[in-house]
Formats: sequence, structure tokens, C-alpha cells
Amino acid sequence: MKRIAVVLAMTMWLFVRVAEAQQFLERWVYFSWGLRTDASAEKAIQLLRDAKASGCTHVLFVATRGHRLPKESPAYLDRVRKFQDEAKKLNMKIVVPAVATGYCGRYLDVDSNLVAGIPVRNMVFVVKGKTAEPDPAQALDVSLLKPQRHGKGVSGTLKVKPFTWYRMTYEIVPTQEGRIGSYCSVSYKRRHTRTDPAVKKTPEGRYIYQNVFNSLEAEEVLVGIYHNVHKLENVRIEPAGMLLIIRRERIPLPVTSEDGTTVYEEGRDFEPVADPIVAVRPFPGEFPFDHPAPVLELTENS
Repeated sequence: MKRIAVVLAMTMWLFVRVAEAQQFLERWVYFSWGLRTDASAEKAIQLLRDAKASGCTHVLFVATRGHRLPKESPAYLDRVRKFQDEAKKLNMKIVVPAVATGYCGRYLDVDSNLVAGIPVRNMVFVVKGKTAEPDPAQALDVSLLKPQRHGKGVSGTLKVKPFTWYRMTYEIVPTQEGRIGSYCSVSYKRRHTRTDPAVKKTPEGRYIYQNVFNSLEAEEVLVGIYHNVHKLENVRIEPAGMLLIIRRERIPLPVTSEDGTTVYEEGRDFEPVADPIVAVRPFPGEFPFDHPAPVLELTENS
């Protein structure tokens, strides 16, 4: 037993010594420092020098903003060149990620219409004067939403039109001190809401919640609005119109009369359609849904 223990000890000692003597060919440092200002660029260059002094050979530079370089200012590009020059001087290789997983919306600010979309079919618009907006009669009957047993929300099954784009709006009125918490869901054979609601506080202290969903192939959906002890008011679920509309060559925008016999032409019968808020607010690459939907504006010749 003593001989076995001595051999084992010698083996472990040799293994540790080999590991200590091993030289890594590459040592990387994760680098998220930006180059938005002169001060931040100086800090970035100093961190680059510190990394080199610690034995690093590569820097993974995740704040590259490479997809926006054509839009960047000359001052920003000058800071990028200084950072590159310092890396060359230190013989460090800069590596930039091809895709920022989880943050891919940033790439769509170059052309927001490259985003994937869900079809909307046969949405009815009503013409008033020189504009056309979604038919208010297509709003869902929210009176069918009934209070839950615990008193902290409403739910119910509502009839919907397939492949219709809806916006849900409701208000929470605080009735006592404490956290304001609420969320909503729309589902049936699948989930139709995939994001948290947008929330705005009014000067009167009310909280307005908004969310959107596409009914897809469903003819009815289960709607739930949940909140804590506060009061729920002014629930509306209405067609969202052309909110977040996507425009590109292979996505047509057919506009016809109610019976389908007359086809209207964009640019001739109605003005070109776009949602200017897409991929702009709160910062490029985001798609907010809490703003008014664009209206269909008729031309003078229509």
C-alpha cells in the first residue's frame, strides 16, 4: 500500500508540474467598452494596454457597432482607427462578433422592413373624408371578460377574426400604496402574446397598459388581464390597423372595396403607407407598439 501511495503522489506531482509549464497559445479578454466619446476611447486604449500587460493576445470587442459604420460620424471613425492602431502596436488581434445573439434587433435599424412579419388578412377600414381607419365595429366584446374568483383580474373567451391584428389597451387605477403590477395574455391552441405590455403613467396617476397580438387562424381566443389589488378600467381590444406595417417588394398591400370588385392603387388612390416609428424608438432596432397607427390617406384624385 505504501508503494502505491508513493507512485500516486509522484504521478500527481508530475501532472501539476506539466500543467504549470503549459503555455496557452491565446489569451482572450472580453471587451464591452464603447468608443462613443473621446474619454471612453482613451479608457478603451488603456484597458487594451492593461490586457496586453496581463498576457492577453486577443480582444473580443463586442461594442463594435459594425453594422452602423456607414452611418457613424467622422469623429467616431477616427476613434476606431486609433483603437485599431494601438492594437497593432501591441500585436493584439481584435475579434468582433458576427451576430449579437439576443440583441439582433440592432441589425434591423439599417432597414427595418427586413424583419419577419405575420400576415393580416381582410381588415376592414372605414373612410371618413380623406382618411380611412379600422372599422370600430370590429372591436372585441370585452363585456365577456368576467372577474376571476380571487378578484385580481378578468378573463374570458372572445370571438375574433382570423389573421387580424389587434391592440389591447386597459388602465390600472391605484387604490392604495404599493407596487403596480399587471400583465395580460391571449391564447387558445397557442400563445398569441409574446411580449410584455407597454406601460405609461398619466399625470393623474393612472397606468395605461398596451399590448398587441395577431389572431392567426383562431376564431376565438382566451384573454386574461391580471393585476394586484388595484382597479381595472377602460379595457379595449380593437383592430390595430397598419401599426408596425412592413413594406418591401415581396410583401404586397392589396386595398380593395368591401366587395372586392374595385382595386385601389397605392400612390394613385391612396398615399404611400409606412409606419415612421418602426425601428426608431426608443432606439434604433426596436419596434414599439404604443403609438398611434398610421392612417390610410386618400389622394385628391381618389
